[in-house]
Amino acid sequence: MSSSARIAMFVFLLLVSHSAASAGVVQLGQGVLIDDEYGAVIAGGPGEAVSAIRMADGERLWRSRVDAVPVMVHGDYIVAVESAAKAGVLKLVTLDRRNGKRVARATAELPVGVLASMAPDVSSRFELQPHPQFAASRLVWSFTPSSRGDEKLRALPQSGVLRVDPATARAGALDMSAPQIDQRAARLSVSFAGSSDPAFFSADRTHVIVSRRREDAPGFEWALYDRDSRLLGRVHARTAYAPFAVRGDVLLVLRASARGWRTKSSPSTQIKALDWRDAQLRWERSLSPNQAR
Repeated sequence: MSSSARIAMFVFLLLVSHSAASAGVVQLGQGVLIDDEYGAVIAGGPGEAVSAIRMADGERLWRSRVDAVPVMVHGDYIVAVESAAKAGVLKLVTLDRRNGKRVARATAELPVGVLASMAPDVSSRFELQPHPQFAASRLVWSFTPSSRGDEKLRALPQSGVLRVDPATARAGALDMSAPQIDQRAARLSVSFAGSSDPAFFSADRTHVIVSRRREDAPGFEWALYDRDSRLLGRVHARTAYAPFAVRGDVLLVLRASARGWRTKSSPSTQIKALDWRDAQLRWERSLSPNQAR
C-alpha cells in the first residue's frame, strides 16, 4: 500500500472514530476554541481576558473584561472557567458569544481538595472540556494531584461530569462515568511504509502532517495532507508537533511556552496563522497575563 493510501486510511479511521466536540466548534488547545460559525478563534487563559480573534486576518473582534479559560461554546454563549477561589470550588462564567460581555456567573462544587486551577505553573493539573457525547450540556473534569501531595488528596475522585446550563453557567455534578481526558489523542502518530517520519492529526481529525527533521537547518518540515491524502503544502516549524487545524487556506498553529503564565519576559502561548500554499505568515497573536489591555 502506498504512503498516500495509508494516510487516507488512517485519516478515515480517525474521522469515523472521533466526533467533534460540538457543532462548529473545535478545541485547538486549552483555552483556545475555533468557532467556525463566527469565523473566529476564542482564546483566553489564567490571568488573560477572553478574546475573539477573526481567523481571516487576526483582528480582534472583541475583548472581554473577564479573565478566564473558555471551555465551551453553545448557542449564544461561551462558558469559561475563572481562577479558582479555593479548593473544591469551580467558578464558571457565561459570556455573550457576539461581544464577550458577561451574562452570568455561578459556582459548582468539586470534591474537597480538588483545586480547579488551569494554570500550567501549579504542581497539580486540572482540565475541563466538553463531554464527547453531550458537548452542548456537559463538561468532563479531570484532576491530577501533585506526586508530592497528601495521600488523602491522591485518594480523592480524580474525574467527574458536570451538567451545565450555558445561559446561566449553573452546573451540577452527575453520577455517571467520566471519559478519560487524553490530550495525546490529537497527536496519534503512525509510521508509513519506507519512512520513519511520524504523522500527526489535526484537532478536528480532518488533516494530517508528516513531520521530518530538516537537514539544511534547525527545526522540522511539515508536509500537510487533506482527508483525501492530497499534499497541500509544506511549512517549516520549530517543533515536530504543535496543535493545529486547517481552515480554508489557513493553517492555525498553537505554540505554548514551557515557562508558564507567570513569565513576565515573554508570552506563554502564541496562535499563528500560516498560508499553507506558500508558508507565509498571515498573522500571529500572543496570549499573556501581562499583555496590554
